[in-house]
Amino acid sequence: MHAILAARYGKTPEQIADIVQRVEQRDASLDAAPAGASRPLAELLHGELEPADDRAERSRNLGELANAVQGARTGLSPRESFIVENRLLADEETRVSLKQVGHHFGVSRERARQLEAALKGKLRTRLAPVAIRLQLNAA
Repeated sequence: MHAILAARYGKTPEQIADIVQRVEQRDASLDAAPAGASRPLAELLHGELEPADDRAERSRNLGELANAVQGARTGLSPRESFIVENRLLADEETRVSLKQVGHHFGVSRERARQLEAALKGKLRTRLAPVAIRLQLNAA
């Protein structure tokens, strides 16, 4: 039988025997510890153990949050957009200092700080409904 299957599928009889042996093995319980192990198999497996519905909800929430941030950015002045892109959303390596923001706009560092603080307040107000809804969903 193995020789016939091997010829048909382009495998050796040994490969077919190995496949048959693996197919006929009993399923292993994830709650049982394998031979020589002190912990259950589920704890030894590496990978994402987060349930699929939790991953899906997290993905939906991130999408909703991304849309809300994009919506909150609409209607910002060019000055505010510059601060968002170069201060609030920038990586540490590319983030400009308040002094650089002030120099860019011809204002003091303190004025740049005030502009950023006002912008954060505006964004907080625009994003508050989404933040509250996501917190309620998480609870």
